[in-house]
Amino acid sequence: MKFPKRPEQHISESKSMALLHLVLPDSWIIREITERDYGIDLLLEIVEADGFITGNMAALQVKHWPGAQFARGSVQSPKISRSTCNYWNGLPIPVFLVLADSQRRRVHWSCVNWELRFDRHKGDEDVSFDVHNHQDFSETGLAAFKLTYLRERRWSQVEDAITQTLSLFPLLGPLVL
Repeated sequence: MKFPKRPEQHISESKSMALLHLVLPDSWIIREITERDYGIDLLLEIVEADGFITGNMAALQVKHWPGAQFARGSVQSPKISRSTCNYWNGLPIPVFLVLADSQRRRVHWSCVNWELRFDRHKGDEDVSFDVHNHQDFSETGLAAFKLTYLRERRWSQVEDAITQTLSLFPLLGPLVL
């Protein structure tokens, strides 16, 4: 008699999600996406230390990456298609690639928005992201995650401020002379 067999990929995905649930703060809200996967596995809502829910949301793509070797403090992520990167760039919230290492029971992250902003893979069909050893969910890694999230959430305001400042230069030139 024949029965369905659970693929290894499904097992590793389950391990990755379970590990992520373990390392994130209990107060944070993890919203699993039930629709077919288009490069986003979860929506993460960061809950403030005082328990307030402020709408600080990030999108996460979780990859199983057992035994990742951090040579010189970083590792290259698995390849991501350019079309997925284009999709991530168009999302209105920060996107993080999460690598779950079930062998070491560690989870690391990389901010894809930041990496794509300084894209050194222009024109490449697939992209790998730098993931640094300190970008984990330890106490210091979590603090870095929150700061990175806030920077990305406000990046459009930074760009607008730079544009406005630069637009003043033609007006300031005669004043300076």
